Amino acid sequence: MSSVPENFNPAPDMLRGKTILVTGATGGYGKAISLALAGHGATVVLLAKNLRLVEGLYDEIEAAGFPVPAIYPKSSSASSCMTSSRIMPSWRITSIPSSALSTG
Repeated sequence: MSSVPENFNPAPDMLRGKTILVTGATGGYGKAISLALAGHGATVVLLAKNLRLVEGLYDEIEAAGFPVPAIYPKSSSASSCMTSSRIMPSWRITSIPSSALSTG
């Protein structure tokens, strides 16, 4: 397994044009990862059980000026809100190319 170089400093727009699904998006690690990915230009699809917390994270990402995220509710009780403009019924998950991880 390769390691990240000590002097690695990703470009602020490194993930622009990428859509990334984060499961458990409102938990400690999930929230931090969601914010970091959005901060580097990714459109983040937020998946979590608690719709109230997901909407709060959505607002936080949007207020920071990052790409507008999408919400994909995990619970069946959230199905009644599927008409919200925040809900993304389908998405495309992309991976980070290895060239994006270079330090040069």
